[in-house]
Amino acid sequence: MDWVDGIRATAERAGLRIRTVVQVREDEDRARTLAEELGGTYSPWGGTDPLAHEDSLRDQYDRARIVVSDRLHVLILASLSGAVPVELVPHPTAKITEAFDTIGYSRLSLDTADSRDIAAFMTAQLARASELRERIAAADRTLATLEATVRARIVAARASAIRGARP
Repeated sequence: MDWVDGIRATAERAGLRIRTVVQVREDEDRARTLAEELGGTYSPWGGTDPLAHEDSLRDQYDRARIVVSDRLHVLILASLSGAVPVELVPHPTAKITEAFDTIGYSRLSLDTADSRDIAAFMTAQLARASELRERIAAADRTLATLEATVRARIVAARASAIRGARP
């Protein structure tokens, strides 16, 4: 099963609509072509205001259940909105895998040069939404703890400096 057929089959079985979204302007032609090949809709580049475009993207990711991309920033933004991130490319680089490994979320990439069962992989990924939410929440708690620790040390260092003591 090729890439397009795998995505179409997954969407059909899961009752999903396919939409291609342009996050970076240079991907506009590719997104339009993919929408046509996949039988989906196309959301073009949102104009010149990058903040308005980001708001539009986040709104679309908030409504997505799964996002397929080969761009790390797309998969991060989508996952923060609750969409399951998936990379489907021949010979994936370690960049995306390593980034998501930092929160303990692995196996989001499929090497399409070695595997043709894209629909089965995507269906399995759809079932991981709660795992993704748990991993992001745990990472958020870890970051909050680290931030509190750093802030407390800064406050303590400033207080020591004010008293004339060495930090």
